[in-house]
Amino acid sequence: MSEPLEAPLSGLQVELMQVGAAGEVAAWLLAGLGVAVEVASRPSASSADPPSAGPHVFWTCTAPTPDVVLPATEIRADGQLPPSGARLRRSPIALSDAGLPEASLVYATGVALAAGALAGLLSGATVTVDEVAVAIEMRLPDVLAASYATSNPMRPAPPRRAPGGGFYHADLGAPGASGDFERLLGTLASDVTAREVASQAQLWRLAVCDYRPRKHPQEPARIPVRFDATPVATPGRAAPAPGPIRPGRRLDCSVVDMTSMWAGPLATRLLGGLGATVTKVEPAFRPDGTRAVAGGGIYPGGVQVDPGRDSAMWNALNRWKLHEDLDLREPAAMDRFVTLARRADVVIDSFSPRVLANLDLPGRVGPGPLWVSMPAFGPGVQRDWVAYGTGVHAQSGLGHTWHAPGGADDEDFHEPAVSYPDPLCGLTGALAVLAGLAARRLGRRVARVEVSLDEATQPLCSGVDGVALTGRRAGPGQGYGMSTLRCRSDGEGRKLLDVASKLGLTATWEVGGRPLRHPSGPLRL
Repeated sequence: MSEPLEAPLSGLQVELMQVGAAGEVAAWLLAGLGVAVEVASRPSASSADPPSAGPHVFWTCTAPTPDVVLPATEIRADGQLPPSGARLRRSPIALSDAGLPEASLVYATGVALAAGALAGLLSGATVTVDEVAVAIEMRLPDVLAASYATSNPMRPAPPRRAPGGGFYHADLGAPGASGDFERLLGTLASDVTAREVASQAQLWRLAVCDYRPRKHPQEPARIPVRFDATPVATPGRAAPAPGPIRPGRRLDCSVVDMTSMWAGPLATRLLGGLGATVTKVEPAFRPDGTRAVAGGGIYPGGVQVDPGRDSAMWNALNRWKLHEDLDLREPAAMDRFVTLARRADVVIDSFSPRVLANLDLPGRVGPGPLWVSMPAFGPGVQRDWVAYGTGVHAQSGLGHTWHAPGGADDEDFHEPAVSYPDPLCGLTGALAVLAGLAARRLGRRVARVEVSLDEATQPLCSGVDGVALTGRRAGPGQGYGMSTLRCRSDGEGRKLLDVASKLGLTATWEVGGRPLRHPSGPLRL
């Protein structure tokens, strides 16, 4: 990231109607991106789409200058856009944060609402955000295991105790990682601490993170999306022009997806569900880990039949995508990638920053597409660390639980029921892409956008200190309790799948000749 771009969406205005806690989160996020937020106690009299019961987010103006008109299906006689944005559909049952940090579902729903408002602006449509569908995305492995009639092998492992003190989490699913980690441990002192284990493992590029205590005092909530302005164009390369999004009732743009695992593929799947054309770049020699080719995934009936094709997580996260098998070590494959990327509106990756720099991919492609990065960590000493969601959870302090009455050390840190930083970052990644596209449509010279797993999770650690332009307190929730991390019931997945099916929030797919239910996604036009 080079030159920061502050308030990329300044000049836009959002009217929030009947907002609750999730609406206040959306207001806080949008205000942090520069949007002017107003709260209406009842629907506008001029609304062309009278809202039904529940919170709504409607766009009420276009841009800071009259010559920039954002896409819409129609423009009213007074020159204003008709209402578009996000409508929240509330759950008929109480949704539980069981096994997650408190207020995780409220915060995730707010992120989805903010993304829905931007999607509505760009498409001219009203986007429905389903509260149950957001909860499904947050607990996706549990729900898919229930749908596939099997147990969930993807639960995060408990913290490991280091001989010299402290606890750490090790994600060792990559080929050869377990053996490398055992060899590493054999080189370390007998009294090594958890922090030393993590630091040494990272030198081996192993996804090992130590559990950190909660910070006191709590940090203020920070907007998890960061923008870079476009640098001066180099000779022979054109600067990006405003307006990559075209009018229509769907999000008409093209995305080159270089992400893998959970967070990035969720972000691009959400964009695909809104109408974007997504091309996933995935080399055959290193397939996406959610394919679970070597086992360890969620399969129909718990039995792997068609390796690489019958993984529940793979199927759920990669709908609507085209695929390109490109090994970027080969010159011809790199040329093909550069051609795809230069024709795209968005390129999105989930590499660590040093991998991106080593390949010089943004430099090869040039300043045309919006480049969105989703690394594990943002600026700081862990910037180049490799990690997945549970490792970020360990580093965040959200796994630091209260002491047990007996004072047992084992109760100091606890794993979550599911790797929640991944879906939270996926939702935030979709928001980042939509915000970057909207900023470009306004003529802002946005080159790069970044949202990391740890920055997407940070607002849950904040204690809700942010105040939106509405004047209302806004942020992830009202509490900071960690006791919910102790609940790891499979019943949460079964309950969510049952409710989603009754609400029509699931689709039936056929995998291996067997019809299975899958979540249909939280954002729908």
